[in-house]
Amino acid sequence: MNLLASLSICQDQLAPGDSWTYEASHRVQESDICSCIVNNATVNASGPCSNVSNSSGGVIVEIIYESGIDLEKISDKSGEEVDAGDTITYTYFVTNTGDENLSNVSIEDDMIRYVSYISGNDNGDYLLNPGEVWIYEGSYLVDQNDLCHSIVNYAVANAIDPCKINQSDNATVKVDTVCPVDCICCPEGENRDLTNIGDQHAVALSNSQAENNVEIDMSQRI
Repeated sequence: MNLLASLSICQDQLAPGDSWTYEASHRVQESDICSCIVNNATVNASGPCSNVSNSSGGVIVEIIYESGIDLEKISDKSGEEVDAGDTITYTYFVTNTGDENLSNVSIEDDMIRYVSYISGNDNGDYLLNPGEVWIYEGSYLVDQNDLCHSIVNYAVANAIDPCKINQSDNATVKVDTVCPVDCICCPEGENRDLTNIGDQHAVALSNSQAENNVEIDMSQRI
């Protein structure tokens, strides 16, 4: 970027061998950061016989900036076991961790079709400012196919920095599900008692033979 400015100095004559020093300042704008700042200076003066001028070779200033984005994701069902028909609500927190504004902020989740913006753009500029946090929400309806294993979904936050470079971050959340026990069905008209692990049953034994020391096989199913 070339900077143009003029300085008009009202002073006496510049005597032979004298050196005068001048200063000027430029506030770096967001539009400056994507390239170096090149500053050229020219000095003009009026001599006894003619005007004189001289130009410097210019000064190049390299701009250093940082852009970054952070995504945090939480679930309202963390620490619980969800069942078919339950709704999981996910909340997303998007933070600008750099020192320049970010635009075109978006959230994508591999299991949620619609992720909606909730709050954060308090100044209404539609830019994710440095240190600013925007909040989004999305929901997922648990179905029968989700049961007996954890629901893990993957989200990505994207935004564009002033130099058109994409900034992104990702986050995952795990939610546990219930695992129903399959029912044991009996033929119609039959009743069967179920034995649970740890149940104890009494067995009565009688000797119908007229002799002692009868062998008993306890390995048979009851």
